[in-house]
Amino acid sequence: MSFLFKVLLAAALTLVSGRTEAQETAGVAPATLTQINHLPWPRIGSPPAEGGRPADASQWRQEAAAFGHAFEAIRGSWTGEEVMSIADLRGRVRQYEDLIATVTGSPGYGNALLADCLRRLSLTLMVEYALGHPAENDAIGELLRTDRVRLLDCDTVQGMLSEELKIDRPPGGWRIVESRQQFDSLFQGGGTTYGKEMRRVFWAVPGTSALINKRDVYALLIRIVETETLERVELSGLIEFRRLGGRLEDLDGNDVRPFLRVMEHDRRRFQFLPAGINMLRQEHLGQLRDEFDPQGKKVNGFTKRALE
Repeated sequence: MSFLFKVLLAAALTLVSGRTEAQETAGVAPATLTQINHLPWPRIGSPPAEGGRPADASQWRQEAAAFGHAFEAIRGSWTGEEVMSIADLRGRVRQYEDLIATVTGSPGYGNALLADCLRRLSLTLMVEYALGHPAENDAIGELLRTDRVRLLDCDTVQGMLSEELKIDRPPGGWRIVESRQQFDSLFQGGGTTYGKEMRRVFWAVPGTSALINKRDVYALLIRIVETETLERVELSGLIEFRRLGGRLEDLDGNDVRPFLRVMEHDRRRFQFLPAGINMLRQEHLGQLRDEFDPQGKKVNGFTKRALE
């Protein structure tokens, strides 16, 4: 472990434990995402069960410290300032995407949660800029096509599911994006169903702090599915809708014909089986328009759950 990482870990322990003595915090500056991204990233698992082994609790204190420090840096990076240019968007998205690549290079529930948190902020920037700058549609589409970690397909999330749910990975890994049967089996293995778990968290998908303080694998999985839905269906669908000549201002909640004139032959390109979506619908685009603020002044629920 490098000296710098030890310093950052000490700072994180101070944050997590809530200690405020001046001598403990003197000389320790908050880390930036770039600084964290240059550190060797550790495994971060999930909180041990009550009454667990002391060794597990000791290990978790170290992992929770690393998580806490990264989370504070992530929250500190979110200024809420409007993105003013496509170059600015690329730079701000890149800082989140680079750290996603780093944390998903290590295993564990906590790293899967950090990756989802970072992706939500990255997507928020892209959605808000897309809504406010329709002329930059092609550039935003190119950002979506660049090398990106697909959360449900990455080793960190798939390994976390197998580890936490005690389910062996199928030969070749989980194919939960392509196979609804495999996706449902993750819930059946725990004696529940996707529908039951959705109803449990429907009104209150947990925020990041809640999920790191109390292990809830199904709530985390549902949250990741929600994140992936916004990327794979809603934002990607908006980019294609505009590429084909559609305009959000022409959409009418009482008349689907303007939407169908543009997307009738392309809607089924935006299926996402884990969320039960078989095609892009007008409502998906309407949700982006209604829930996100192009100026970034209003923090919507999607972004808020990442930061709280």
